[in-house]
Amino acid sequence: MAAPAADKGTPMMLVGAVVGGISAYLFHALGGRGLGADAYAPIGVMWTIAFITVAVVYVPIEQWVTRETTRGLNPLAGGRRLLVTVVLLAMALAALAAGLTLSPLTGEVGVHVIQMLVLVGGYGFFRVGMGMLEGRGRFGRVGWMLCAEGGLRLSAAGIVLTTGGGAVGLGWAMAATPWVAFLFAFWRGTRSDTPSVAGAVFVQQYVVGSLAAHILVAAAPLVVTYLDATPAQVSVTFIVFVLFRAPVTLMYSLQGRVLPPLVRMFARGEEEPLRKLGSRLLALSAGLAVLAGLFGFLLGPQVVRLLMSAVFVPSALVAALVLSGTMMAAGVQLIGQILVARSRTGRLATAWMLGLLTAALVVWLSPHGPVLTVAIGFWLGEVVALALVGSMAMSRRSLPGPPAASSGDGRIAGVERGG
Repeated sequence: MAAPAADKGTPMMLVGAVVGGISAYLFHALGGRGLGADAYAPIGVMWTIAFITVAVVYVPIEQWVTRETTRGLNPLAGGRRLLVTVVLLAMALAALAAGLTLSPLTGEVGVHVIQMLVLVGGYGFFRVGMGMLEGRGRFGRVGWMLCAEGGLRLSAAGIVLTTGGGAVGLGWAMAATPWVAFLFAFWRGTRSDTPSVAGAVFVQQYVVGSLAAHILVAAAPLVVTYLDATPAQVSVTFIVFVLFRAPVTLMYSLQGRVLPPLVRMFARGEEEPLRKLGSRLLALSAGLAVLAGLFGFLLGPQVVRLLMSAVFVPSALVAALVLSGTMMAAGVQLIGQILVARSRTGRLATAWMLGLLTAALVVWLSPHGPVLTVAIGFWLGEVVALALVGSMAMSRRSLPGPPAASSGDGRIAGVERGG
């Protein structure tokens, strides 16, 4: 009876992902138009730091929680110390990054640092909640969480802008958003079984890979800041990456729906279907990246002008590189679920690190201006990451059966061995 319920919840999860993405675009459109490129720069930097923190630290945690819950275990039991440690570390790093990065852009650094603590702490609970619900097949409830998150942020932004709250007010609107997770009681109905003893290794390796991945995907506004870009160039870079990374953002919201069936396939020893799936996803990702690049070159600047204003418009080449690169990043994230299901997060980390090294080398050697330099480095880094992750997913050597000692729970390990 559980499977049909999960299937019925999938459309609502998709709706939540789309609503969340659209509400984020509207938040930036309203804020950018209301404050202007220079005044909006602190919000762009804060959003970038929060996005990187969530994607680098919390997405691996969410996926570990999803994987363990799918296997019938409860991460909130034996994994509580790991979860608390990760959330506190993420809060500290985000606050430090905000303090170091915002000083050239605003005189309200102290307030924004406090906002980062509240924002990042809230998203720790939000992503753990998503993982618990996804692992139990409550996909519809995840969709409602995403809708509530986007609706609260957009409503709060509207109030701030109509009352003249400025960048500080928008910062508080962002900080309040993730705490809606507690309305959905994700901790109820859990088992008391201890999760996998390999959880810390899984998360550590995944965090390393995610760090490299999201320096590529999300750090562009920070990189151009250190390349002596003007505040207006920082805002342009932020807007084009936010608007055009929709494929990646959508994948973050939906990958929890993809992972549980892959975990079950791996537990049943279905190695060849996983390899073939990786091959198809690689071909699909490459084809979509080409089409996305063409769309970005022909229509990307016009899309930015329509949604924002003329001061945020990038060049056609920058738009093409960013949109094509984010499509590849989404493909890597999707194909990487095969490696995550098999707990091969170390290999995923290797692919992303090599992609990041490629991008860093391009940025170091490029003779172009800050915005184009970052776009070129980003695109080439994603090419390398997609090729490597695709080859890992298709490799027969990388598809061993589930290890007999993958869990401290003998019953679960027996199931994974097909027993």
